[in-house]
Amino acid sequence: MMLVINVVMLSLNVVTLSLNVVALSLKVIALSLNVVALRLNVVMLVTTRHSLITAIVDSGTILQPVPSLETFTESQPEKPKRQTKIKALQGWFEKTQPTPSDFDPDQARWKALKEKHNL
Repeated sequence: MMLVINVVMLSLNVVTLSLNVVALSLKVIALSLNVVALRLNVVMLVTTRHSLITAIVDSGTILQPVPSLETFTESQPEKPKRQTKIKALQGWFEKTQPTPSDFDPDQARWKALKEKHNL
């Protein structure tokens, strides 16, 4: 009789342990779903000189600190003065704008050749 009670108690303990494992598995699944939701809801804000850009990024992405919008609006970078030994050209250098970043020297050469040879 005592052996039967011990077997029943052991069976109940196994059932309880199985239920605890199932509950733990459900908690792990819920935690995984929360992580997935967090990855979808992370928004990176990037400030530029002209606009505020928002983009959905993966939470595994390292977000770099960006300067605030106030720093861009408060301090405008001063154009460096270009020095020349010829005084007559100093005013002209101050008025000229630097070459834009999308300038392609090969394309400029080709354009000059077309103009020169009427192509």
